[in-house]
Amino acid sequence: MCNGEAFGNGLFSKPPLGAADRLALPDDGTAEKRNLLCAPLTDGTATRFCTTHITTSQSFNVAQLESVRQKLEDYHTAGETVLIAGDFNAQPHYGRLNSFYAPSLDVPNNGNNTGAYRELDDNDTGNCLGYGKWTADGTPGAAPPCGGNTKTDLISVRESALAGPYSEDSLAISTSCTGVATCSDHRIVVGTVTVSQWLVSDGCPGNGSVVRCPAGCLQDLILEVVVGRRPGVFVRPVSMEEGRRLQRISRTAKDPVRLRRAIAVMMSAQGQAVRDIVSLMQVSEDYVRDVIHAFNERGFDALDPKWSGGRPKTINDRMRERICLIARTSPTDWGIAAFSTWSLAKLAEHLVQRPVVPTISRETLRRILREGKVSWQTTTTWKASTDPDFLTEMHRVLELYDAPPADGMRRRVRPAQPDAAQGQGLATPAVAPPSDGHPKPV
Repeated sequence: MCNGEAFGNGLFSKPPLGAADRLALPDDGTAEKRNLLCAPLTDGTATRFCTTHITTSQSFNVAQLESVRQKLEDYHTAGETVLIAGDFNAQPHYGRLNSFYAPSLDVPNNGNNTGAYRELDDNDTGNCLGYGKWTADGTPGAAPPCGGNTKTDLISVRESALAGPYSEDSLAISTSCTGVATCSDHRIVVGTVTVSQWLVSDGCPGNGSVVRCPAGCLQDLILEVVVGRRPGVFVRPVSMEEGRRLQRISRTAKDPVRLRRAIAVMMSAQGQAVRDIVSLMQVSEDYVRDVIHAFNERGFDALDPKWSGGRPKTINDRMRERICLIARTSPTDWGIAAFSTWSLAKLAEHLVQRPVVPTISRETLRRILREGKVSWQTTTTWKASTDPDFLTEMHRVLELYDAPPADGMRRRVRPAQPDAAQGQGLATPAVAPPSDGHPKPV
């Protein structure tokens, strides 16, 4: 039925159907390619059934509705009685459907109509006269005139073809599907209507020409429409004030995260499905669903990004100083004879084994050494100290870096200067206790 595609329309009929027409509707840029599917009965009557699924995008919704209306007019001009049913993604009181509804329907919930059709539930005084019984779970878009959930699934017939009463009902959504809470986010819509049909038959006046049948040729047509799809995710009902606030945020927000979330919520509030929002915003389905669920739970607070200070440093300044000091030594100073110079990988491994740091990447090590102005080149020889106590003294110095005594004093000696009174010689270095933690020559 869907030619292997993920989306499609279908017509099922107890009487046999003839070859179907498929009219491609204006492309809204989403993965679901919208179309109008129509097929005639093969019983000698000029009766045709049509179904469609209009996009949720408002601008394209208007264009697709007009394409459908024009095609129905073509069928009418050709002498066919057409019944159309489907998900129009537009509520009966929307102005964009005025060109569908006949002027005879003029009630507070649905007026200013200029079209030629009647919807089979537009005369139900017990369910919001002019609007009808709800068919879709949730309230995307404008609030229904009588409150409650929305009606976007319509069954319509041309008013001039009506030859008797008509009615419509929407059945409860089934919960017997495996793996999901409900089988669809739309109800099953059932309509009954009596129409006068066109016949191409010698049994009626006209000698085989297309004529309007007399009363004896009238038939009761019962149409059942099932609009099924995966349960949709929409934001909760949005008030007029909340809608205006979302619009302000989408126009003025400086923060890109807040702006993107507000647009996703506003598009969902306008009735756009998750897949349509994903296609238009170029984000993932998980992102859109998470934003919608967060807005439903926390309201406008969900639009604000929660910035954090980031992960705390794992390598402090003392560790960095020690890393630079070790990098200036030779591997042999640590009893390593396999190589004579450090590489980033070998030095990182040594720092973890010692352990100077719990873990360190080569790129982090490279950055620390660059900041510490430590560099080295591969050498063929290594000049080591001849002092037999060098290693012991070096490790003692490194230990003092790791654990300096609380009452320790640091000294700094400046180069000796010639003594003017005594001639050439070494001046005794002067040492001053640090006043701010840094040794100062005097």
